Amino acid sequence: SGPGSKCEKTFTLVGFKDWKHATGKGGVLSKHDSSCVHRKSVISWNQYKINSERKTSISDRLGTCRSQQITQNRHYIKTLAEIILLCSHQEISLCGHIEDGLQ
Repeated sequence: SGPGSKCEKTFTLVGFKDWKHATGKGGVLSKHDSSCVHRKSVISWNQYKINSERKTSISDRLGTCRSQQITQNRHYIKTLAEIILLCSHQEISLCGHIEDGLQ
């Protein structure tokens, strides 16, 4: 619904037929080339090409992130267990204790 929406519809929904007014400084192609929709599409296309060359997909990347999170969580739990074991061997309480005589 903005000023470039007609241009966007021409290239995305309707199709382009007016080749007489396609090129030039005020041509439809130069307007489309500078449109936000076109720039986002170019970025998406370049990212797709990179992923295709690396043979990675979004699900692969999410799986990698998930396994990294699992590894971090395991390390965290292992560290907590070691702290609890150390405290139990040293007979150190896990809850706080206030030594002001009120409790």
